[in-house]
Amino acid sequence: MTAYKAVTPELVDLKITNFCTRGCRYCYQDSTKEGKHAEPQNVEKIIDALALLKVFEIAVGGGEPTTHPDFVRFLKRARRLDIVPNFSTRELGWTREPDVAVEIAKEIGGFAYSVEIDNDVRALSRAITIMDYACKLKVGYDFFRVPAVSAQFILGTGCLNKSMFKQLLLTACVLQLPVTLLGFKPYGRAAQQIRHPVSFWVDAVQELQKEGNCPTIGIDTCIAACYQEQLKSMRIDPRCYQTEEGKVSCYIDAVEGYVSRSSYDPNSIDPLDLTLDVPNLAQQIKTIFARY
Repeated sequence: MTAYKAVTPELVDLKITNFCTRGCRYCYQDSTKEGKHAEPQNVEKIIDALALLKVFEIAVGGGEPTTHPDFVRFLKRARRLDIVPNFSTRELGWTREPDVAVEIAKEIGGFAYSVEIDNDVRALSRAITIMDYACKLKVGYDFFRVPAVSAQFILGTGCLNKSMFKQLLLTACVLQLPVTLLGFKPYGRAAQQIRHPVSFWVDAVQELQKEGNCPTIGIDTCIAACYQEQLKSMRIDPRCYQTEEGKVSCYIDAVEGYVSRSSYDPNSIDPLDLTLDVPNLAQQIKTIFARY
């Protein structure tokens, strides 16, 4: 089946910072506490250009995106321009700040929290409860929905065997949290780490499904490309996933100023001219995307 190719990107991964204090061993972005934030005017210009291209959704990332001083402002701008902003994070402290939590909840479609073990899933569930309460207390009704939150897990890290992995999924199922499985990207600090065997994940998912204890599972393009035969054996409709990057989405690094097929493809980097006005910047992004 020929992969569908969009005329303009439908989803854009937008990096707004390379700052992060976590120092995770498997960070393929190699983000550190010395990492820089993107210039606010550059991020806003990119968001405006994506709005002209009728992009449906942006996935804001980093680094740790919640550390950018203008993070909430970017979310508001995207939403005002009819783009749904989502983000991925390894921090939950912002959920305990009611004013910040409510502002974020009002703007986003959802967020993904990176986990390594089942205790991380429990921490996410507690944070959602706190955030949900803050929204109800401050605005009188629930802006936040549990299905808009997911735990994301990088295969090859954290859980080292099928038993540990099944426990993580079982915890997510009990707490009604979907899980997104991400492929291991051997770049940045991750290139220096050992990738643990992960072939057990398919059996673990199928076993939990038979038991009726499996959460909703999502996969990224990297996983889909690596496990096509297994997905066929599981009778997953191929229209439900993409095996090639750059067909409906692309990556924009607002820190360094470039577009790429994905956040982990160093061979498809095209510089962005951020001195252009918004219409011409939009045209440049569209031209670059058409080559993927």
